[in-house]
Amino acid sequence: MNLKWWRNPWNFSRSLCAIAGVAAFAVGVLQQANPQLNLSFVLAVPLALFTASFSATIGMWLYSHITQQSRDADFRFQRIYTPLYDDLLRVTDDLKRCQVAFLHQWREINGTSLKEFVAPEVSNAVKDIIQELERYHEVWNDAYAAAEQVLVAATKRLADMVRTGNPGAEIATDLKSDYPFLFDPTITIPSQSRIDNTANRLGQAGYLDSKKLASELVKTVKDALLKDERVAARQRAIEALMPKVEAVRKLVHQRLMRPLS
Repeated sequence: MNLKWWRNPWNFSRSLCAIAGVAAFAVGVLQQANPQLNLSFVLAVPLALFTASFSATIGMWLYSHITQQSRDADFRFQRIYTPLYDDLLRVTDDLKRCQVAFLHQWREINGTSLKEFVAPEVSNAVKDIIQELERYHEVWNDAYAAAEQVLVAATKRLADMVRTGNPGAEIATDLKSDYPFLFDPTITIPSQSRIDNTANRLGQAGYLDSKKLASELVKTVKDALLKDERVAARQRAIEALMPKVEAVRKLVHQRLMRPLS
């Protein structure tokens, strides 16, 4: 006899349920065949055992099922949907800062067996938004190239007044790293630190009233950026892209709340 098998409560409960059921059925048949016999007490014992063991079996089955579901949900929550949701939040922030964005976590998920646990609608939505981000990246690159040309055109007229070095290249390099200034039509001036840097460089190059000249230079650059078609194309692209990213974020958020639904 395999005592280890019997020590398993799941096996014992199912066996007891089956034995008690068979015994109750046999006593019931015997009672029907011999109505003169009073077997109610004998019948009550296997029936009670059957009811108790059946209830225990159902309880253990439900517990096992709930436990497995909980583990599966926690696995998907921790390994898939939480990292993916955080990545989408980062993408949204990067796009709002006028930068390009990538879903790094999806590359890790899609490159492993984790992809088998991702809901099909989430997988399809993420793949679609990755293609959208790649297309946006191309538009962004064109806009950035156009912005660089604007900066070069605006700063190439600057001269070295005291032979300390032409400030144009350094000013252009500094300003082109301020993406909101380059691309966001609602932002008309760069950060204050960059304006101060521009004024300081102009002052070091021998220009008088460098602060006023820095403000005029910044205005000239922004006016040219607003008129540039490639820069405007990036704005149209981001306005079309953001609702799509938000829709994917909401979809992943639903799975984050209900990983197995």
